[in-house]
Amino acid sequence: MSLFNPGFYYEKIIDIEICFFKRNNIECILLDIDDTIAQHDSPKLIPGFRSWLGEILANNIKVVLVSNNYKSRVQFIAKRLNLPFIYSSFKPTPLGIIRALNIVSCNKDKCILIGDQIFTDILGANIYGIKSILVDPVGVKKSLISKVKRWVEKPIRKNLKKNKDFDNK
Repeated sequence: MSLFNPGFYYEKIIDIEICFFKRNNIECILLDIDDTIAQHDSPKLIPGFRSWLGEILANNIKVVLVSNNYKSRVQFIAKRLNLPFIYSSFKPTPLGIIRALNIVSCNKDKCILIGDQIFTDILGANIYGIKSILVDPVGVKKSLISKVKRWVEKPIRKNLKKNKDFDNK
């Protein structure tokens, strides 16, 4: 498997049913924020996310927000959701992932990272050796760097979807 290949793919995070996590023995979800559960720098969560999160937590699955964004942004979302968080996680390095797993005392074999970016979320999960789910971004990023990353990701995403190179599809 390539370092850029996610283990699983879903269009939206709310499409991932609880049975998926049970079937894959997942006890902890490391969750990206920007363009995964909310548009970049927007306080508004995607429709259906709170309900989805409630079901996850009701099934005793731990959730930690793991973001490369600044403390104020990540803390604001984390407080609203009452979740532990890691800000400035330095994905794709495993530093933030390791810190998140330590917060919830979870073995990396029972953990999965969900995010929208191949070069941060998926690469970081693969470098550290944890499962990953790629979701489509919920917003359009406006910065030049983000536009370049999305442009570079586009053929990779297209090829992955074309070849259905995911365990769940």
